[in-house]
Amino acid sequence: MNSPQVIAAIIAASVTLLGLGFNVFFTTQSQRQEEQKRRDQQKQWQDSFRVELQRDLTQESTLEVLRRRLNLYPDVWKALKITATHEWNQLTDKKEAVQQLANHLTDVSYSETGFVMTDRSRRLLLKLRYDCGSFIDGNLTYLNLKNSAYLLKHSMRSDVGMDEQVYESALNEVAHRFGKVDDWTDEKGE
Repeated sequence: MNSPQVIAAIIAASVTLLGLGFNVFFTTQSQRQEEQKRRDQQKQWQDSFRVELQRDLTQESTLEVLRRRLNLYPDVWKALKITATHEWNQLTDKKEAVQQLANHLTDVSYSETGFVMTDRSRRLLLKLRYDCGSFIDGNLTYLNLKNSAYLLKHSMRSDVGMDEQVYESALNEVAHRFGKVDDWTDEKGE
């Protein structure tokens, strides 16, 4: 083989090897991009599945809490009956009835009912419990006691989805005064 043929063969082999190298490089890059794309799609699917699962679990647990409230709240509602004007006027020993209500509210606050209440309703329940003591001590009127019971009833209705927007701000304001409000409003009260 003469020198020009050797050079031509070397050039041809070099071009072939270079072409083969480019082909391998671009094929590998393409495969890597496809693999990354597949991983990204799989991650997106997993994230989407996780979000959907979390949403479903939250909805399910929310429904279960609402069911529990619907079963437990009537007992509290019934105990508040003594604050209704007609019932109040029928009472012979008002202080004793209010003491029984206070005892009942204490029991409720440390029962399953108190556990499933929203923070706002629990605070309003505790405020009513406090107001019962103030009434018994002669430091609170029946109308103030009745108003505290009224606020608790409306908050409990809100807890089970019977929102009455007219009362929401008043309920939040009273509950806020009775303790730190950190789970239904921001620091500015909005």
